[in-house]
Amino acid sequence: YDAAGAESGQVYPSGGDLRIYSPNDVIFNNGGNVGIGNTNPSRPLDITADSGAVALKIRARSANDFAYMSFYNHQNTVLWSEIFAKGTSSATTSLNFVVGSTTPQLTVTSGGNVGIGTNSPSAKLNTYNATTSTQIIISGGDATNQRLEVTDGTVTNRFGIFGRTTGDAGVIGTQTNHPLIFNTNDSEKMRISSG
Repeated sequence: YDAAGAESGQVYPSGGDLRIYSPNDVIFNNGGNVGIGNTNPSRPLDITADSGAVALKIRARSANDFAYMSFYNHQNTVLWSEIFAKGTSSATTSLNFVVGSTTPQLTVTSGGNVGIGTNSPSAKLNTYNATTSTQIIISGGDATNQRLEVTDGTVTNRFGIFGRTTGDAGVIGTQTNHPLIFNTNDSEKMRISSG
């Protein structure tokens, strides 16, 4: 009951389950699962929110802090990975993904930049590797036509690095009726016309 004496919640057994109603059910079923917002939990924690609503909210402890979600082994002795948001008291600065270490391997900033190997990406995709190993590999099911393309957004002027359709060579060039220009020191030094 609440302070005014009105009934505001119930705790009661039902069919082997323990239910907390106030007014939305929290179910502890006889299989050890907990349901919040539903009456038939199928996992240790099963949360159902109203349509379009947030189902789980994780808060930072204080201003300019982190909000963490961690994954451990079954013995709770080895940290497998973490997902954490970093920010200030008024805004988010980044969402970070950590796997097998304490340093984020993937960072998404509030400005929409993605960093792989760097937590301060300065472009839409910014990769960094401290060694000389390969940073980006492009592959797929079509072994003869894998490509990396740069376009002006209208797909009318494309530059590409791709495998030739016969599968026996790599190709660098334009795929549309535009020249290929080579610059040094931000100045054109050679041009191959579209001919």
